Amino acid sequence: MATTPDSKHGTGDLDRPRTGSVAGALDHRGDSLGDDGRATAAARADQLGRAGVAVRPDDATWSVPEYACRARDAYRLFDACPAHVLAEGDPAFADWDQDAAAVVGRYDLPVPATVRTGLPGAAVTVDTRLDAVGGGGWDRSGRRSDGSRITVGTLGTSLVHDPVDQLWDVRTGR
Repeated sequence: MATTPDSKHGTGDLDRPRTGSVAGALDHRGDSLGDDGRATAAARADQLGRAGVAVRPDDATWSVPEYACRARDAYRLFDACPAHVLAEGDPAFADWDQDAAAVVGRYDLPVPATVRTGLPGAAVTVDTRLDAVGGGGWDRSGRRSDGSRITVGTLGTSLVHDPVDQLWDVRTGR
């Protein structure tokens, strides 16, 4: 069953979580981002251990393993972004088509136990990188393909915010 492609900017809704979602209530600041990311990955791993999680709750919502695959790939992708911003002056970032990644990566086929073992490692890598950012590093920025600016802090907040909203989706069957 196909889901509606995601056309959001990725960081455009950081201050507007879905109704009832806990994402907006979390205080994603520099020194807590790594901890928030690890907590989200642990919650996702717990979900993957439940029975029946491979079934989509409705046509508009991915299954728990599909969301976990997306989170795992986002962690891997986002790990490189802060490193580029901190090491280079004003780097440009290519777009990530998460819907194409889902098709190519066959997010619809994974075994929950397999995804459960790969997700924490990807999360720990990027969360450790975020733990190491200090001082003015949070305000350093790069550019998206559309020319808009994105800071290390916004990258980290987006990385934590999106998976928290996804956890809400699979809990409520949105």
